[in-house]
Amino acid sequence: AFEESASHFAAGSDLNKSIQKTLALIAFKQPIKQSLVIKLRNNKGYEHIRVLHDKGLVSKQPFGRTFLLKTTKKFLEQFGKNALKGESPALVEEEAKKIGAELVQQTENFDDSFLDEPLR
Repeated sequence: AFEESASHFAAGSDLNKSIQKTLALIAFKQPIKQSLVIKLRNNKGYEHIRVLHDKGLVSKQPFGRTFLLKTTKKFLEQFGKNALKGESPALVEEEAKKIGAELVQQTENFDDSFLDEPLR
C-alpha cells in the first residue's frame, strides 16, 4: 500500500504519519482532486491538506467546485533526493507503479465529475 511507501517522507520531517500518508497519496496521484483525497483519507484530509499547503509542500488550484492538488518545488527539495537515496531508480519506479495500480483500483468507482462544473 502507499502507506508503507510514505515512510521515506518521515526522515527529517515534522509531519505526523497520517499527514505523511496524505502527502504520499498526493505525490503518487498528482494532479489529484481534493475531493478524491478526502474520499480516500476521510474528513481529516482537509486539515492534512491545509498543513501541507501552509508548509508549501502542496499547491492548490481551483478546479470546478474542488481543487487540484500537486506537490511543489519545496516538496522536491525537501523529499526528492532523500526519497530515492539508497534505492535503484528501477526499484523506485516498480514500487511507484504498484502503488499507482492500487490507487487506481481503490478509486475506479469514485465519480466526482459533478465537481468539475463551476458553481452557478
